[in-house]
This record gives sequence, structure tokens and C-alpha cells, in this order.
Amino acid sequence: MHRTALFALILALFAAVLPAEEGAVTLEFRLDPGTLYRYDIKETKRTLVKDPQTGEAVIFAISSALDNDYVTFSKDGVWLEYVSQRVFRDMSVDEATANGLPLSRQEVNRQKEAELILQRMKTPVFDFGVISENGEPDPGLASNDIKDVIQVSAGNVIFLPPQKREVGDEWARDIQVGRYKVRIVYSFESLERKEGRLLAHIKGALKFKDLPKGDQLSVLKAYEFAFDLDVDRKLFDYSRLDALYSITKDGKVVSRQITLEKRLKGSRALTRAELDEARYEAGLVKTWQTDEQTGRLKEAPEKLEDLVHEGKSLFLGGLKIFLRDHVYPNCEIFGKKIRYFWFTEWLNSKPIEAADCRGKVVLIGFFDPDIASSTRIWRPWEDWGSHWGDKGLVLIAASAAKPEKVKAYVKETGVKWPVALDGDYLMLNRFNVTRIPYFVVLDREGKVCFTLLGKRELYKLHKKLEEFFGPIED
Repeated sequence: MHRTALFALILALFAAVLPAEEGAVTLEFRLDPGTLYRYDIKETKRTLVKDPQTGEAVIFAISSALDNDYVTFSKDGVWLEYVSQRVFRDMSVDEATANGLPLSRQEVNRQKEAELILQRMKTPVFDFGVISENGEPDPGLASNDIKDVIQVSAGNVIFLPPQKREVGDEWARDIQVGRYKVRIVYSFESLERKEGRLLAHIKGALKFKDLPKGDQLSVLKAYEFAFDLDVDRKLFDYSRLDALYSITKDGKVVSRQITLEKRLKGSRALTRAELDEARYEAGLVKTWQTDEQTGRLKEAPEKLEDLVHEGKSLFLGGLKIFLRDHVYPNCEIFGKKIRYFWFTEWLNSKPIEAADCRGKVVLIGFFDPDIASSTRIWRPWEDWGSHWGDKGLVLIAASAAKPEKVKAYVKETGVKWPVALDGDYLMLNRFNVTRIPYFVVLDREGKVCFTLLGKRELYKLHKKLEEFFGPIED
């Protein structure tokens, strides 16, 4: 190889691993119309409660993992109509102490349950709005409500129109949100080439100017941010927001730090067909969510169930969560036709579809291998199956316990009946199951005609089945 060519190759290799050259670069954040953006979110809430009189200090920190998808539509020049979905995955307790000693299991579970209700039941799955191509929320949507002010102000943080900046630069932007004057301060910390991408590391803070004494926003003590901007793609690769709130309640000082970390998983342009379908489905979702929030959604919309069953929607994750946590818990169940079984896996049987059971009677019994009372049902189960199975009785033992636990139990006990795993908890919520064992009977039209909680009154279930098949002959 020629010496000059070899030298050039060595320089190229070094350039791929060394920090980018210093000098001015163009910083810009930009959203493209007709695009799907997907993010991983980790939200951590750390609450500190201190009693100045006793010195008691209780700390509870919990992290939640979520999926977040954005679909942008074009609208009126630089303004983009968008729909966003947040899908809760799981949570973990990071710290739970009182003066350095672990909190009781009961108290930890209580706070976990409260956070779970907030995340799954009280937080909207879908968010609709208008945003600029550079990520600026529509100022016309702002109000003086504390949540709206903070949300719109935070949305403006990423608003970076094209601008030449060098490492070490500091600058600020002043915006008006409702009646509040907000200053966003930026600092260009460093520039790095990583895995072929040129990343600008930017930090800063959000401050409210001339805040009147005692104003509701005075509870916000600090709001800092950091993000890594992909210079070439004009997208943020990673962002972190840290907000600190503090109030005094009942003589105790309550501080809460909320950290929101967001990482880009990928983005792609939508085809015309995908975009048209997404627009149509977004309109449906907006109506359903509004009806749910106003208490008008008393029955599961068939189109919603169809979209989840088809499994092709861009919003599938959010639709499934919305159906499970926001629709089914508010729906009447008795007398309603079950159109789909939402079980995720079957043992001892090929998948059984609700449509295949028309003309038959279906008994679904929910159990958990760890709850003894729910597993002491197989003797009558065997009697019902052996006497009425040929007459049109379909038996399904269902469980939402961990799959590996259920599979081990079935193998160990030799249970031979069809066992359905409810991995998404959709069937639990469909039938409003709060405790187990729990039994549901579907008539020959697929309608819920009987439910029973517990096993003490199994004779009532037996009598209900006799209404369809007659008494068991000796």
C-alpha cells in the first residue's frame, strides 16, 4: 500500500474513535411529518418525608419502565399534529427505609399499589396535541394550571432551531407560558463521536422569573435537564429531566424528586397506507379515551376489540393497555357476549377461540399454583368433564401466574385439562376478577350467565351446569 494512502487510512481510523474536532456545529432538533418515533422511558420517583420534631425520615424510591411511541402527522406548515402512547411495562422498588431501617413489606406493597394505580389506571394511555417541527408545544394549549405550565415549559426545552454553537457556549431563551415568564438556560458541554454518530452533550435548567410569593409553582424547587443531540439526524438520542418538589404538610417536609430518562429506540417514515390507517385509528382512540374520562364508556367498543385481536395497529401496545386498564374495569360483564379469548399461551390443548365455542357451554376457572384453595377444584372439574364433556361442556383452567410456575405445576400434578395462560391480564380484567378461585360460565351464545368467587359454594356452579345438561346420572 502506498505510504500516503496508509497514512490517510490511519487518520480515518483515529477519527472514528477520537472526540470530534472542535469548532462550531449546527445544533437543531427536528421532527419529521409522517414518522413513527419509539422511545424507552424510565421514570424514577424518590420521596423523602422528614419530621423536624422527631427527626424521623422516610425514603421511598420507585422506578417504572415504559414504552413511548410518537406518530406525527403533517398540519399547517411547521405545525405537526401528533398522537403519543405510553405503555407501562413494570416497576421496581429502589429504596424503602425509615431512618435507615427497611420499611415493612406491607408498607412497601401499599406504596407500590398506589403507584401502580397511578401509572395504569389514572394516567391516560394516549396523548393528542400539536407540536412544531422543532419540538415546541402549541402555546395556545397552555393554561395557568401548574401541571400544564410545567408540561409546556418542559416541552420547550428541546426546542432548538438551527443555530451555530461551540463547545463551552452558554445561552438562554425566554418564553411565556400562561401568565408565567420562563427562562431556559443551556450549556454546550461537549461533542463526541460515538458508534458513527456525532453527539452534542447539552445541559441546562428551567427557571421561573418574577414568581410571586406563595405562588403554586413555588413548590418546584429545581428543574434541570441534560440531553444528547444527534447532530446529523437532528434527534435527541437520550434525555434526562430532574424535577425537585417540596412542600410542608401536617408539620412534615415532603420532598419529591422525579427523574425522567428517555432513550430513542428507533424511528422510521410511515407509508401512505400506514399514515392513513393511523389517522383513522387515532380518531377512534381519541373518542374512546374522551368517553372513558367522562364516564360514558360502559361497554367495550367492538372496533377496539377487533383492532387488538387483529394485532396490526401501530398503536397495538397502547390499545391493549387501554382496553385492559381503562375499558374493561368499567364495563358490565353479566349478560355480555365474549367475542375473544385474550389468553397468551395454551397448555394441554391447541388454542381455543371464543368463536369456536358457539353452541357449547364454557366454564372458565381462574387459579394460581401458590393459592391452595384455587387448586382444590380438580375433583369436581373431572366429574363435570367426564359426564358433560361429550354433551358440549368446554372446560378451561386459566391462570395469570408466571408461565414457568404454571407449567411446572401442570407437569407435577398431571392436570390434563386445557390450561390457558393470561400473560397480559386481559381476561382477569375482562371478568373483573379480584380474587381467586373465580369461575365464569358462558352460555351457548357466548354470554356470561354465571360467576362465582371462591370454592365454598361450588354447589351453585354445579346447579347452573345442570340447567344446561341435566343431573349427573349415577
